[in-house]
Amino acid sequence: MSDERELTSVRVSRRHGDHVAEGEVRMPEASADDGCVIAAALAWESLGRGYLDAGDAGGAVAAAESGLEELGEPPPDDDIVDDTELKLYAAQERVRQGHTADGAANMLDILRVRAGLYADALHGHLLD
Repeated sequence: MSDERELTSVRVSRRHGDHVAEGEVRMPEASADDGCVIAAALAWESLGRGYLDAGDAGGAVAAAESGLEELGEPPPDDDIVDDTELKLYAAQERVRQGHTADGAANMLDILRVRAGLYADALHGHLLD
């Protein structure tokens, strides 16, 4: 992991309807552009969690899908086994079966894990 002094904070906000949330990640300067993608994913996660808290599971699913799409695939890292694809399929299946809040919560968890994998691969780290 990079020395904390070598990392820069990258902060991004995203809007869904009338709601806005922010995500932040610490990244090496050379990876700051990738940090914008990761921070955006965290903003989508935050929006989704807000929708879940408000009882809007459909809004949470939409936010999770937006975050997963924007994040894309993490850079390859031979030291990490990424099993999130199977977990994502299961979460989406829960949504299709009508268990929208449960599926949305799982999708948001997967978004968070993928953002962490992405940050780890580039020697950055997520901020809570």
